[in-house]
Amino acid sequence: MRRIIPEIAGRPRQQDTPAILPVNGMDAAGWEYSLPAGTASLLDNWFIGRNNEVTIRKGWQKVGQCASNIASTLMPYELNGKSQLLCSSQGIITDALTGQRIFVHGLGSAKASYTHISNHLVVATAGKLFSYNGTTFQEEVWTGGPTATRISGVLSHNERCFFWAEDSADFWHGETGAIRGNMTLFPLSQLGSISGNIVSMASWTVDAGHGSNDVLVIMTSKGEVIAYEGIDPSDASDWRLTGRFKLPDVIPSRRAAFKHGSDLLIQTKSGVISLSSVFRSAELSAVRNFSEPVDALYVDRAYLGNYGVWVGLQDPHGKMLILNQESSDGEIHQYVKCLEAGVWVRFTGIGAVDWATFDGKMYFVTKGGTIGEFWTGEKDYLSSITAFAALGGMSREQEASVSMVHNLFSCDRQIMIEANIINGQDDTMSMSTAIIPASPSALNNLPINGRGDTLQLTITIDNGEGAVKWRKCSVRMKQARARL
Repeated sequence: MRRIIPEIAGRPRQQDTPAILPVNGMDAAGWEYSLPAGTASLLDNWFIGRNNEVTIRKGWQKVGQCASNIASTLMPYELNGKSQLLCSSQGIITDALTGQRIFVHGLGSAKASYTHISNHLVVATAGKLFSYNGTTFQEEVWTGGPTATRISGVLSHNERCFFWAEDSADFWHGETGAIRGNMTLFPLSQLGSISGNIVSMASWTVDAGHGSNDVLVIMTSKGEVIAYEGIDPSDASDWRLTGRFKLPDVIPSRRAAFKHGSDLLIQTKSGVISLSSVFRSAELSAVRNFSEPVDALYVDRAYLGNYGVWVGLQDPHGKMLILNQESSDGEIHQYVKCLEAGVWVRFTGIGAVDWATFDGKMYFVTKGGTIGEFWTGEKDYLSSITAFAALGGMSREQEASVSMVHNLFSCDRQIMIEANIINGQDDTMSMSTAIIPASPSALNNLPINGRGDTLQLTITIDNGEGAVKWRKCSVRMKQARARL
């Protein structure tokens, strides 16, 4: 028997449909109209905190000025009862917060690598090695190492300095506690089939099952990651190879790896990878990138060689983890994991080329040499912060017209709202845009008509001098007859 489906008659009716807050953060890998509600394809300058509170991020204030250069490096010194934030730029080292000139080495604008050992700051820049005791900078004489122009990085591990060169898979190490003296070669290139040159090293504390051990992690440009355990690399009975892994090519940054809690995160040309996950998994293919939700934007291959910008850090209060990145459009962005909510957002308009934590605060330096203290106030120095959100879609299987967007934000600034009804089969859309002063009655008319699968909202707010908190958002739909 043939079943007859009656036509659903009647006049279209209206109903309020919630536009769920983007509490799941951003997912740059998905199409805007295919993302689930609560997810955004882009969230610029929003921050998602405890209890899924969505607000515009905090700003920064100018606290100092150094010479301008993309290779500028911030170096905290907190030893011997003295605290200083130093900045190395264009061959000059200054106190970043007072502007006092500390030392002139005149070696140009090379990026600096630094470490702390024996109550000294040890700095490698432009092939030279320097030490600082809180009062005096001086060049240190090391023998037995690579030629001066080749030294590119220094790391303190188990109270011993380790050095690497820009064109070698080998490394060198000093004596325990030494800030000068003889370097001893460790011929890592003879380990067998090592590919690439060393771009970075890191010291990582791991739980070995019988207590914690400090592991030296060596990263090459071709994604080789080699881990050694022990105190003295010259003692074969003490120095042990504990792991060797092949990752995607490591980004050529002297700070390609950084600590996140007890984990070590490594920046590669396919995204950020958790070394803890690699140690636990027998197959790299089973390891999800730590930065997977933002990799489609974060991994910008056009600028992967700019080691002066690609750095990461965790803020001292445990609210966020920041990945600094330069895009092919010339803009510097920060891809930020909001740690309390466990989701990702993106910061724009800051322009940082290096970051450091110092005295319980976050600082950065820009291409123009401006030193900024981050996460303070409601403006970026003299500029207001513009926040943008491209929300994930609300699935609609009826013809719909948006007649009202209301109860959007608690703020006193201008809001621009763009609504799209998208047909997922052919990407056609109907669109309406409104620039609205923040008054309750102004949000009552955003007409848009169309038949499609998804309603997608794009929202832009300039916060001016007032903090903005996302309260709630709902859309009034006028539903036509259902599809049969």
